[in-house]
Amino acid sequence: MINELTKLIDTDIRNQFQLYEKELYFPIQYALGIKNLDNSETKNRPGKSIRPLICILIYTAASIDPTKFIETSLSLEYIHNYSLIHDDIQDNDEFRHNKPTIWKIWGKDKALIIGNMLNNIAYIQMTNGEKILSKKQITDISQVLNQATLEMIEGQYLDIHFETKKTISEKEYLNMISKKTGALLQASVIIGSIIGNYNYKDVSILKKFSESLGYLFQITDDVLGIWGDSSKTGKPVGSDIINKKKSLPIIHCKNTLNAKDLILFNKIYSADKIKHSDVQIILNLLDKTSTQKYTQSLAMTYYKSCIELLNSTSLNHKKTIHLKLLLEKLVSREK
Repeated sequence: MINELTKLIDTDIRNQFQLYEKELYFPIQYALGIKNLDNSETKNRPGKSIRPLICILIYTAASIDPTKFIETSLSLEYIHNYSLIHDDIQDNDEFRHNKPTIWKIWGKDKALIIGNMLNNIAYIQMTNGEKILSKKQITDISQVLNQATLEMIEGQYLDIHFETKKTISEKEYLNMISKKTGALLQASVIIGSIIGNYNYKDVSILKKFSESLGYLFQITDDVLGIWGDSSKTGKPVGSDIINKKKSLPIIHCKNTLNAKDLILFNKIYSADKIKHSDVQIILNLLDKTSTQKYTQSLAMTYYKSCIELLNSTSLNHKKTIHLKLLLEKLVSREK
C-alpha cells in the first residue's frame, strides 16, 4: 500500500503542475523532482513524500478512501520543499539528491522567491478540499499548518544560531529538531486525524505519537549523515562532519569526551575546512564515546514509543498496520 500511495502522490503532483505556466514554474517542478534540468519528465521523484504519506495513512485508518484527500495532504509536501529551498541557501549546499540546488542554478534571490511561491501554493492546495471538508475542518487544518510552519522556521533559526554556539546540550538540540523537523511531521499526523474525525482521546495520543515520530525521523537522519553508506545516501561517509554540522552524534560525542580529546575535537571543528584525515579522527572519537550505539538506541526508543502510542488508541490495529510498516522503514532506512 505504501508504494501505491507514493505513486498516487507523485502522479497528483505532476498533474497539478501541468496547470501552471511552464516557464515561470519550471524551477518549482525541478525542486519537486518532477522535471529534469533539460525540461524532460523524471521517472521517479527523489523525495520520500513522507509527510503527505503519513497524513494519508492516518486518515485511511478511519476507513476513508486514501485518494479522497490527497490534494489536501500535498500542502505538507509543498511546505516541506519550500523549507528545503531556503535551507539550501542558508547552508550554501550546492547539491540535493545528487543534483544542483535551486539557488546554485537560478541564484539566491530567485531561489528565495521560488520558495515563497511554493509556500503560497501549499495554502491554495489546502483549500482544494473545501467541497468535501467542513468549514471547521478547513479552519482547524489551516491553524495547524500555520503553527507548524512558524515552528519549522523557528527551528531553522535555532539551527543557524547553534552554528556559532560553542556548547549545545542534548535537550537544546532535541528542542530544535522538534521544531525544524518535527513540526511538519506532527502537522501531518494532526491534519490526518482532523480529516479522519478522530475523538479527543485519540487525537491527544496521536499528538504524542507525532512528537516521537519527529525525533525518530531526525535522529535516524543524523546517524545516516555520519555513518550512512555513500552508495545509498549519495553522500560521502562522514558527510555531516565534512559540513561541520552539529547533529546529535556530534553533540553527544563532544559532551562525553575527556578534556584532551575535546581539545583535538574543537581544533578540527574550528578549522575553515575539514580534511579527509580529520574526518577519520572525528569518526574515531565518535567510536571512542560509543556515540553510534547511543544514537541508534535513542532512535529505537522513539520507535517503540510510536508503536506503543498507536496501540493505545481506539483504532483498529489492522487499520494501522501500514503506518507501523512505515515506521519500520524509517528506523531501518539506509538513505
